[in-house]
Amino acid sequence: MQITVEGQHYDWPAAPGAGALQKTLLPAAIGENPGAVKLLTLLHDLELYELRVAFDIDLAAIWCFQQHHNGLSFAPRLLKDIRKVQRALQDFHRDEPSDAAQLAKFLIWASDLEGVFNLGGDLRYFETLVRQRDQRRLRAYALSCIDVCFANYSALNAPMITGSLVAGDALGGGMESALSCDFILAEEQSKFGLPEMLYGLFPGMGAYSFLMRRLGQARAEVLISHGNLHSAEELAEMGLIDRVAPREAGFKEMNGYLARLLRRFNASRAVYNARRRAFPITFQEMADIAEEWVSVAMQLSEGELRKMNKLAAAQKRLRGVRTAVRHVEGG
Repeated sequence: MQITVEGQHYDWPAAPGAGALQKTLLPAAIGENPGAVKLLTLLHDLELYELRVAFDIDLAAIWCFQQHHNGLSFAPRLLKDIRKVQRALQDFHRDEPSDAAQLAKFLIWASDLEGVFNLGGDLRYFETLVRQRDQRRLRAYALSCIDVCFANYSALNAPMITGSLVAGDALGGGMESALSCDFILAEEQSKFGLPEMLYGLFPGMGAYSFLMRRLGQARAEVLISHGNLHSAEELAEMGLIDRVAPREAGFKEMNGYLARLLRRFNASRAVYNARRRAFPITFQEMADIAEEWVSVAMQLSEGELRKMNKLAAAQKRLRGVRTAVRHVEGG
């Protein structure tokens, strides 16, 4: 895996368990800070595959960039990596509260793949499980998504703020995962949507809960039922996106936004906590809705499964185009 520190890249031992964190590779600001070394060691030892982790010591921010090696959606391996990071940061705040309070204030989700944040559920996996009548594994997948989104929504039950930087398409579960965070910053070209109704499903991993708290029941149901694509500007007008940045300026804008939040961190965090208290969402609520999603998925018709398959194929083609462009641009 690779961890980025202060804009520079450091390659850790490639093989799992091949060696400890090499302190000599770290900038002085990190290497001379025992707490920072503890945090980086903790992240290094996770042996992530679908995430690239970046640590900004000045902003006390941990960035997680989705790699999408196994498709553009929430593949099971990506979900496992996300939970690894979330649990590791929870453990760090529990075991090293003084260091964590200084070093791990923000958890930011983003993507390294140009044009794509996340396209949602793993449709090929869904289709396979439905055809196999494997309700147990489909439920396990749904609950894994709920685990991830609820942890973001609750800011890991730690003194942290969670955010998403969307610089591309965020559809279905991708949009739900962004909505699960305390705030969203999106580049102007980004597209958002909940297309599940097009193939006989509905967004069951948090969309209803998050949207109803922000928009009210009627507007939330319209957004879910229509399945249309929306621009970042449209969602900003609805109050779902906190800031829209120009194309390719998202990272810079996010750093500025984090710097402002950092200057009044306790007050900003208190506002997000107040939102959670005033408009609470429980894990059980999200799990119950996910159970309804599983029930509906198991009743999909052959025609609806073919539509799902067609969309999955389109996602795969999009990945090929995006990956090819990235490799060409990278030389």
